[in-house]
Amino acid sequence: MKNFKISSMNILHIVGVLVLIFVTVNSQRATRWCTVNEMEQYKCLALKRNLTSKIEILPPEITIDIPDKFECIQGVDVFHCMQLIDQDEADLMTLDPGQGYFAGRNHNMMPLMAENYIDAPIEKPSYYSVAVYKKGTDVSMATLRQKRICFTGIGMSAGWLYPISRLLHDNVIPVTECNAVVKSVTSFFGEMCLPGALTSFYNPFGNNPTSVCHLCSGMAEERCTTSDPTAGFEGAFKCVAEGRGDLTFVRHDTVAQMTALSITYSPDDFMLLCPDGNQRTIDEYEDCNWGEIPSHIIMTSALRTQAVIQEYKKFLKAISDWYSPTGQYFQEFNLFNSDRDYSETGLIDKRKNLLFSDGTRKLMDIGDVDYYDWVEFNYTRPARKFCASDDGDSVNPIMQSEKGIFIESSRYIFWQFLNYQIWCSKVYRVLDRFVGNFIDILYDLTRCPIAKARWCVISQPEKEKCESMIMAFKAKDLRPELDCLLGGNTTNCMDMISKGDADLMNLDAGDVYLGGKKYDLVPFAAEDYGDMTRSFKVVAVARKTDAHLTLFNMKSKRACQTGIGRGDGWIIPLNIYIETEQFIPEDCSIFENLGQLFIRSCIPGALDKEYNPKQTPINLCEGCGANGYRRCQRNSLEQYYGASGAFRCLVERGGDVSFVRHLTVRDNTDGRNHAQWSRNRRSDDYELMCKDGRRIGIDRWKECHLGSVPANAIVTAKFKTDQEREIYWNLLNYGQQFFSSDIDGDFHMFASGTSYTDLLFTDAAVRLMKIYPAQQNYEDWLGPNFISQIKTVEKYTCVYAGSASLYTSTFLITLSLIMVKILF
Repeated sequence: MKNFKISSMNILHIVGVLVLIFVTVNSQRATRWCTVNEMEQYKCLALKRNLTSKIEILPPEITIDIPDKFECIQGVDVFHCMQLIDQDEADLMTLDPGQGYFAGRNHNMMPLMAENYIDAPIEKPSYYSVAVYKKGTDVSMATLRQKRICFTGIGMSAGWLYPISRLLHDNVIPVTECNAVVKSVTSFFGEMCLPGALTSFYNPFGNNPTSVCHLCSGMAEERCTTSDPTAGFEGAFKCVAEGRGDLTFVRHDTVAQMTALSITYSPDDFMLLCPDGNQRTIDEYEDCNWGEIPSHIIMTSALRTQAVIQEYKKFLKAISDWYSPTGQYFQEFNLFNSDRDYSETGLIDKRKNLLFSDGTRKLMDIGDVDYYDWVEFNYTRPARKFCASDDGDSVNPIMQSEKGIFIESSRYIFWQFLNYQIWCSKVYRVLDRFVGNFIDILYDLTRCPIAKARWCVISQPEKEKCESMIMAFKAKDLRPELDCLLGGNTTNCMDMISKGDADLMNLDAGDVYLGGKKYDLVPFAAEDYGDMTRSFKVVAVARKTDAHLTLFNMKSKRACQTGIGRGDGWIIPLNIYIETEQFIPEDCSIFENLGQLFIRSCIPGALDKEYNPKQTPINLCEGCGANGYRRCQRNSLEQYYGASGAFRCLVERGGDVSFVRHLTVRDNTDGRNHAQWSRNRRSDDYELMCKDGRRIGIDRWKECHLGSVPANAIVTAKFKTDQEREIYWNLLNYGQQFFSSDIDGDFHMFASGTSYTDLLFTDAAVRLMKIYPAQQNYEDWLGPNFISQIKTVEKYTCVYAGSASLYTSTFLITLSLIMVKILF
């Protein structure tokens, strides 16, 4: 930007040449205003023409800061303009505080200036949200269900955030699905126009009901967007005035503006619906409103330099001084009025609130405050019963929020949440009033019947990833909030879930059987590995150089298995050993048989008492790679645990054969895994061993596998209701929309970094899929074939789901027989 002072035409020409040279040399960027519809674009171009014309006629005493290049960039709607500013294709736009929150949270934008609706200076201008209906319409709090609603636009403070959050908090609108407020609203109301409800952010799965657009009047790509003629305060008012809708939520001054020049309607034709159920006249908005809201703000990208930001502010102040109702050039161009046909064709419908809110008197600099400083605006409305006790000194549990900085993805967007506490007092309870704030409004909008989803983890590395997932989910306002509990091992976690001390964990198919039979756990979501089958094949892998090795001559060799009790590293391999007669097992002999077959093995967890009561022979763990207490643990602290770990055991020559999943070799060779142990590993250095004695390439697993295993499943307690299971599923489903492995960002649900593998989820997973209610039990999920293989292993290990061991059962049976003899 340049500071122009015009003294004469000659000086003007000289300065003009100098400016042209300066701009050319420095390639100064343009100031680009993003417009959200065609009529706003025409008004912006009219502003540009007027600014340009003033340069040549300015008297010497007039100084104004204007951009060297002022451009008008037309976006499709408000959300598209945010995206353009985020991508440095535009610079400025005006947003209501609710939309401003979205812009800052998702597009890294910040406020510069604010609208002021009075001529006098004021610290923080504001307006009220009101519910308007036409006289004669049957509208009351008792009759709201199935009413036709005309919304100004999703995310707008007066038209969405404030009224909907209140209706949700008061349970007028029941929460039918967490993280899907649009669905809850559409389930309660009838037909509506909710502009913007079909944008990807508010409709991530594309399944918002079509009723969100029934009352909208736009055509083609404008329909149901924030550019729809029914959008905004003007459009929503017309929707009700014309009888298409029964109720709308708008600013308190909307009715006055829309009826000022109207010969059809007057303010007396409309009424206000109050949150307490009363009805008031239009001019009683101070006593009948849904909240007091900070004024609209002009926003830009937070990535702009301070110098550029200051130039933007100078420009905005300058046009406000020139074109406000008290400005020198107000008669030529009214910046804060939209009654004129700026297209000058008469072919385009006029609209209100173009570029700025109609009725604005001037723009004011908000200083260096950030967005939260601006919206943390105290207002008064009917109290919410948050006090935990009747002593008047309890801390509001919802309002306790630690001061912190949330980093979202690689943008390094910093949002500093205020540290606040609201104390309930007897005075406020008597008066039934309280002081709230904008963060509280946002919290209510994400209400969920479950406050926490407690994920049980089995190792410290899993806990660290789980804590990262907490922050990632929190950054997207996903509900319920995650919590991470360290159970220490799989069976402890199962026990915690069964007792209600935890809610969720991810289990291998073998563990799903144990969890279902012994701990009454049920699967409700499963991993998918890319083929939508929710299953995988188990393969036996050997080095190509060990060409003599087959599934029939493993005596005195070394084995790498994923972990005791697992489908891929225990159930299937043991059935293969028995099927190929590598040994002839007897009752309770399987551990000794394995110790005799292999000179050493790594079977993580093989010496754990809950799986192997005798904890022998020790060579079942001698091939493991970890040291100290980590050695042979049935979690990621043992570096050879899991499918990738078992293959690493083979790669590092800890074993001669590795039993893994069909994708494991391909995922850890040819540069696909950046961990040090897998570098420079070639997939063609390994082969699969088939049940018919052949050895073939690793990609031919369909004709050379040992069996099929159901995918890992997310489990919860059987006593959880269908609604609770659905809430848990939706949390994970929304989470994977933001944090699956193919999306840019710092956190990925299906990746564990280079130090560990398969933390929380299997690294090979590409998505989670819902297990429908009919299959939400371990028997139907696992299927009879896999369960029969588990029972074969149980027969020879003598460790049964639901009992500690056969020895305990035998002891009890013997004791019972003795008691019978004594008694009879």
